Amino acid sequence: MVKTFSQSNRSNKSKPTAESNLAELYLAEVVAVSVVQGFTVRVTFSNGTTRTIDLEPYLHGPIFDPLRNDPRRFRAIRVQDGTVGWENSADIDPDTLYNGK
Repeated sequence: MVKTFSQSNRSNKSKPTAESNLAELYLAEVVAVSVVQGFTVRVTFSNGTTRTIDLEPYLHGPIFDPLRNDPRRFRAIRVQDGTVGWENSADIDPDTLYNGK
């Protein structure tokens, strides 16, 4: 499912706002994930976009320690609630995956 917000048609010539600059905002939703190598995964989003992403920079903090320290646990990555996640409830925001921030 693709979720988008569209800018409404404006008939006046008012100064653009931050809201009006968001003509189209894609709310990322993961539909498939596979491990490529190491911490690199291939993620497919509901709009058909596929990205190859090194997740190592995102694997910080106590919840990610088991994934960094045990390659088997990392490879157990799965699609979970529209993003990527693991059995220990660790996940990464899908917008971060999509936008690379």
